Amino acid sequence: MPRKQTKKAEYDRKYQKNVKYPEYRATKLKVVTDLFGGVCFTCESSTNPHTFHFHHIIYDAVGSNYKRTGQSMSLRWTRLLEAQSYPERFRLLCPTCHMRVTSIARSIRTARNKPDPDLMLQLVRLDIDNQRP
Repeated sequence: MPRKQTKKAEYDRKYQKNVKYPEYRATKLKVVTDLFGGVCFTCESSTNPHTFHFHHIIYDAVGSNYKRTGQSMSLRWTRLLEAQSYPERFRLLCPTCHMRVTSIARSIRTARNKPDPDLMLQLVRLDIDNQRP
């Protein structure tokens, strides 16, 4: 049996959809194009700017102290505002390159080593260069 939504929950859902999400997308577009050039750091593609990911290369003990994964709007805003304030902590990656960097990081972490973020990005860039004709 579906749960009945309260009026406040329904209002919050509509507010997120109609106000906060469009505001988030506009801010993300500005950050992606103005601060990061709208180009993937590793493969240099310029796909839809809304699909880009902000990949941490430097974690600040205080400023980056939030959940690493998730889809909540508050988490997205937190990450976006950190990228806007401290762009040197991030690299802009397309979804494909971000998946590659994440898989390399997982394989390195299994060996109980802390992966070097710049090394992972260089490995992905080499992999992309080797695949080009």
